[in-house]
Amino acid sequence: MYQDNYSKLRPLLSSKIPLFHGKCHDFEILYSPGQVFVVSHQRANRLRYACQRILTSILTSRNQHDTLIDAGISKPIIRAAELICRHSKFIQKQVKARHLTDFQPECLMILHNKGCELACTYCFAHPQNGKRIGFSLDEMATATKLVMKSCFRNKKCMQAVFHGSSEPMAEQALIAEYLPVLEKTASEYGSVAVKTYMATNGIISSDNAHWLSDNIDLVGLSLDGPPDIQNMQRPYRNGRPTSKIVERTGHILAKGPSVLHVRATITPDTNTRQAEIVKYIQNVISPAAIRLEPAFNTNHSKAKWKGRDAKLFVKHFMKARDIAEVPLHSSVCRPHELYSTYCYVKNQTLAIVPGGGVTSCFKRSGIYQPEQSDWHVGMFNYKTMRYSLDTDRISAIRNLCSTFPPSCVNCFNRFHCTLGCPDFCLIEPSEKKDSPAGFLCDVQRYMTLEIILEAAYTLWEEAKRRGISKSCFCRKPLLSPEPGTESEFRELTEL
Repeated sequence: MYQDNYSKLRPLLSSKIPLFHGKCHDFEILYSPGQVFVVSHQRANRLRYACQRILTSILTSRNQHDTLIDAGISKPIIRAAELICRHSKFIQKQVKARHLTDFQPECLMILHNKGCELACTYCFAHPQNGKRIGFSLDEMATATKLVMKSCFRNKKCMQAVFHGSSEPMAEQALIAEYLPVLEKTASEYGSVAVKTYMATNGIISSDNAHWLSDNIDLVGLSLDGPPDIQNMQRPYRNGRPTSKIVERTGHILAKGPSVLHVRATITPDTNTRQAEIVKYIQNVISPAAIRLEPAFNTNHSKAKWKGRDAKLFVKHFMKARDIAEVPLHSSVCRPHELYSTYCYVKNQTLAIVPGGGVTSCFKRSGIYQPEQSDWHVGMFNYKTMRYSLDTDRISAIRNLCSTFPPSCVNCFNRFHCTLGCPDFCLIEPSEKKDSPAGFLCDVQRYMTLEIILEAAYTLWEEAKRRGISKSCFCRKPLLSPEPGTESEFRELTEL
């Protein structure tokens, strides 16, 4: 892997400004979230100095431009430093704006709990005292209006997601009754655009598979890999194999009008088989995209991740990506977006559970239970037929999820990371708040670093081919820069 030959990315000046610096054998890297900059060793010292002076001016409100000229720093280097620091400040403002934004849901997450026929080895969602209840159409329709109103006000597309601790298609009749309500509500709010998504375990009839493909925009099918893996990790409750019926469902979905993505959960037992899993899925199912997701550690997991597994996961994910014929994704790799915890209210999602509850956590996606009040942020009133949201609790959770743990403040990946969620919870009353260190922390950091270094080495090889390696200033955008600066970046190729 590329990261075997680099020095750590550390804050260039202050953890308050997201700009990081690291050294490779042939060149140096400056990284600001979403932008990778490569500079030759011959120019690196002056560029770093210019960036540090400009960052100081940002923090102290003192203009450092004349100081840099007097120090003999060339205008191209000053201009490059100004653009780099400007992007860092832009990212800082974006992150702050996300933290300050009120809860304005754009997504309705309908977390089903009607029933599941599987006994997945890593499942975090157990039946609660044998209880399995469904939704009422009134609950779903009322929640839809709440989210639709927010989307209309903010000119956003609404997402309706069918997910949960059980198979959503166990309530197929209810969903079929709900979809016209969703469409009608959208038209009432000025034709708000709507996208639908459903996660399925694939244990459904052929007729239901065809219905699913005909009525849902995007379907996420859980298939962990070849039959020996699928049957070991996702068997029926009586131990019978599931691979054949899931393959059949996958074939129907892949040929239908909906877009099909396949999610494979990777465990410590299958960590080194990621390329084999991808090859199997694309050859047998032919989805539009594949996701490889590490299983979350749970109290009953048969195999638990350890910190040393993180680099191995990244190594084999990159091998799988090299042979993938369709886009390959993972939630542990988000350098192309600003992200934080999975918390629903943090991510502008209204998540409803059976029994009238509104939850902030996908691990609390079963029926409403008062003892889980730390994560529940609203209730459905069956008399008034309205949802009542606890705005104070929502604000408190959003604030908690916007605070970096002390061990994260100097990390280059903190703007793309889940901060250890869900293994480490920022709102868990009994959770230590000092460090989310562990497998999830390590794997996200290593994965982003590998993407950064891959981009950096590609830029360096291009600079050498062009004969400008001694004076090069190259950039790889992973995120869009501040509007109006793209052309200015393009003009700077040499310092």
